Amino acid sequence: MKIRSKQRKTWIPVWVGCLLATLITILPACAADPIVVPTLMIIPTATITETPIPQPTEIPVPEATPTPTLTSSPEGITPEASATPEPSATITPTPTPNNTTTPFDAPSGFARTATHTPRPTPSSPPTNTPTPPPPFLRIQRPGSLSRVVSPLLVEIYSGPGEDGLLHMELIGEDGRKISQQDLNLQEYMGKRLWTNQRLPFEISAVAETARFQIFTKDRAGRMMTLSSVNVILLQVGNNMFNPATPMYEPFMIDTPDNKQEISGGIVILSARVRPVNPSPVIIELVGENGIILASRKVTVTLPPGSQSHTPFVIDLPYSVPAKTTARLIMRQEGDRIPGTVALNSVGITLLP
Repeated sequence: MKIRSKQRKTWIPVWVGCLLATLITILPACAADPIVVPTLMIIPTATITETPIPQPTEIPVPEATPTPTLTSSPEGITPEASATPEPSATITPTPTPNNTTTPFDAPSGFARTATHTPRPTPSSPPTNTPTPPPPFLRIQRPGSLSRVVSPLLVEIYSGPGEDGLLHMELIGEDGRKISQQDLNLQEYMGKRLWTNQRLPFEISAVAETARFQIFTKDRAGRMMTLSSVNVILLQVGNNMFNPATPMYEPFMIDTPDNKQEISGGIVILSARVRPVNPSPVIIELVGENGIILASRKVTVTLPPGSQSHTPFVIDLPYSVPAKTTARLIMRQEGDRIPGTVALNSVGITLLP
């Protein structure tokens, strides 16, 4: 009996210890359950909220990728443009039917835009710019005060006069004619061309200043145009050509026009002048057979500032018994070598 009582005493504490151990494990678990349970509920809510986010992204993907429409890309593009803005769709087909139904509207519209663009380009720049034209007879070589030996090598841009000729001359210091040559350009009537010529000359001195000039005449033998340049003639040596300076037409006659009929006994000349030297400008009315019907001298100063020419207006009275063909001439004479150095003219008809 004593032995059993001892066994019970030993068994009871073991049971109690096991109960206490279980209580110890359960109590912290029960105390930790409210902490773990919210964490477990937060995790599924996070997963639930994350799952719907990719789902809407996956849902528009099939909507945004209409593969059947992309396969027929041209058809898909045109209905999209036609479905969203139908007025634009109506504008886009209009050019195609217009080619068949109203072909005149489309070309006329394009023609109008085409005509508007070129019209200002040719008209406005040339008329608005004050750049004067080059002289009708242009001497490209020799340049001013070039040293030349015989034969004189000449490069000119010119055309024939009414007689079909182009006249070239060398005038010495004393006004004598050193050399001359006439070029027959009748096949180039109404045209201008570049030409190279050789003009032989002879001088007695070692060197001499001379004027090389080219000019044209009308059918009556009256001077029409003249250009010139001073050169130094050498008996021996080598050519030393100076470059040609930019040249402008020195006398620009605005009115009267060429072949204009004038009556009343007065010719009103409106012109622009760029003097080639300080000598006065000579204005002449030359009638038939070279008779001078009227003449005046005008001193014209150099144009001020950036202007190229000095404008002026002058009256030139005349008297003719009957209808007369005349030539209105503007010219200047040389200040060192006698004779005309520049000339321009227009042909007119004088009535009593």
